[in-house]
Amino acid sequence: MDATTTPPSSTGGKRFVVGETATPPKPSRDTILALIVKLIQAKGPAMEQQIKERVKTGQKFNVKGCEVDSGLLSEALKQVHKKAAATTSTPSAALGQGNSGVPGRPATAGTGATAPPATMNTTSRWTASAPSAAALAQKALQECETAEPFVRKVRNISQDKVAIFTKPNIFSHAIGEHIGPGEVVDVIARCSRVQDGRTYLRLRRSEGWVSTRAHQDIWKMILVEAESRSPVEPIGSSTTFQSRAAQVLSRIDASGSGVDTDGRPLQGVPALNQPRTFRVAGGRGQSILSHPSVSASTCGTLQAWDEFQADAVCVVHMEGRAYLRIQGNRGWMCERTRSDISRYAVEPVGFSVPHDDHRPTRPAVPRKMIGLSGDHSARPHHTKTSVIERTTLEQDGESIKAAVAAAAKPSPRCTPLKDECVVLRSDKELWPKQLGEPRPIKHEMRVALRRASRVYFRKVKECEDDLKEVEERVASFARACDGKKILQGHADALRKEITKIEEEWKAAIEKDIAGLDALPLAKKSRKSGSGIVAPVQVLGEAWHCAMIRTEQISNDSGKTFVQHFGPLRAEAAVASEDLKALSEAVSKRAASGIIDEDSPTMKKSKRAASGSVDEESPTLKKQRTAAVAMDAD
Repeated sequence: MDATTTPPSSTGGKRFVVGETATPPKPSRDTILALIVKLIQAKGPAMEQQIKERVKTGQKFNVKGCEVDSGLLSEALKQVHKKAAATTSTPSAALGQGNSGVPGRPATAGTGATAPPATMNTTSRWTASAPSAAALAQKALQECETAEPFVRKVRNISQDKVAIFTKPNIFSHAIGEHIGPGEVVDVIARCSRVQDGRTYLRLRRSEGWVSTRAHQDIWKMILVEAESRSPVEPIGSSTTFQSRAAQVLSRIDASGSGVDTDGRPLQGVPALNQPRTFRVAGGRGQSILSHPSVSASTCGTLQAWDEFQADAVCVVHMEGRAYLRIQGNRGWMCERTRSDISRYAVEPVGFSVPHDDHRPTRPAVPRKMIGLSGDHSARPHHTKTSVIERTTLEQDGESIKAAVAAAAKPSPRCTPLKDECVVLRSDKELWPKQLGEPRPIKHEMRVALRRASRVYFRKVKECEDDLKEVEERVASFARACDGKKILQGHADALRKEITKIEEEWKAAIEKDIAGLDALPLAKKSRKSGSGIVAPVQVLGEAWHCAMIRTEQISNDSGKTFVQHFGPLRAEAAVASEDLKALSEAVSKRAASGIIDEDSPTMKKSKRAASGSVDEESPTLKKQRTAAVAMDAD
């Protein structure tokens, strides 16, 4: 017998030769048919549609390495349909066994136990049912602590769309969906915020909140119950605008133009009512705002019981708040507290308004406005600049009259810094390089440029940082190689991207900001020894100071720069005269070859160059004294 073969099996099997590949037997036709039926039931309608298309076009199908013709595929489809029809149909006898199991009694339908339903063997996948209203309400309570379950159908009775927000706050992010006019929606929870006086409803169809009042007018109801048209807000919610200041002061808008009670502009320049005195109610101090809005930046603080003069009031219908303009355009004071719109933050002094039960809790105390008179020594030393300085009750009448006269006639010392065309050091972030050096601009244009630079400057800064890192890595290569070429290509791509972003930045500025071409050109960079009159802001007041920057060369510390400053002046013309005198003095000192060795810059450079402490420093004196004491012992 050959060593490479094995004897045939006793069952008459095929001989197996060593080295040959064993071929598995092909499955039978019934096996392939069962596999196709199982595949269609598992994959669902998509696979069934694919099989039908193959049968229609006569294409073959591959199963377990075997090609299946269209005839076998058609038979598999018939079996699938037959099984589906058998599982969905239930015989009438299966509804209940009745009395058929009781000997001697006729069978009756429905008197016995109901047979268990047949197992549905459909091709559709299992899907979770929609969450219940109770589950959604519980989730809404997690989103807002002050929310309560409120399952209703509400209708939009306005002619505008109602925006949907991610949180119960009109200043939060909108999700992009809306409730159309006349549309009915389901809500599951309700939240009343004391901060803005609005009521918000949690929608069931989407994770969002809607306000029952209009976005631009808090006193306009837009969401009510769908059937009864009754309000959906809690009992006791305010429905009318109430303001003490609006009853005695003239109404204006945010720009200072006169408006009527409905917010419409008035023709011409109406005369303002007489200014009235108000004071901050007891408790915490209130912030002075830059413009009439709850989200405005602060520019000062009034402590509790501090008084101020208001000459006009601005009513913001979107917030339902009234903002008092402090006399002299020094800022705005909100009439209501930020944390609770139902509480007054300021109260009248010396007068009352109709339908108001306010009673002053303490007598008025005269105060003096800071920064309005020429006497700056009376300014209190607070960590934060205050607008009001308190005075005692023992002041005589003459001092009070003098303070009032000084407040009514502020000295025209100089214009505010925001009204001057100046170049600040932070303006470099506002100008793309393609527009050249920063130009002298005012506060309004600086705000507009900063709004555009928030997008483009960040991109340019990131690209420049990446380019700097790539250039450092390129410089670290000692010879040319593939890695260096890849980094150089990446650096070129970053330079092109920086150029593209700066072009978009320039185009955006030229498109959105008017009057850019009318600005004066930027001055060339100053050389060493030249000086300027720089605007300086000290304690919120604008000053002018002469400044000269000189370059000094020392054998020990090398090249250093020294800045010489003049005194603070209220007028720019006086500071210009200081600049001339300072320039002559610096020029004479430089011509004589005198080096200011005692300047802080020179001292710091010497210490850095020597790397040691000065010989006359307190540390060396202490060490020398200790050494002398040890020698004496």
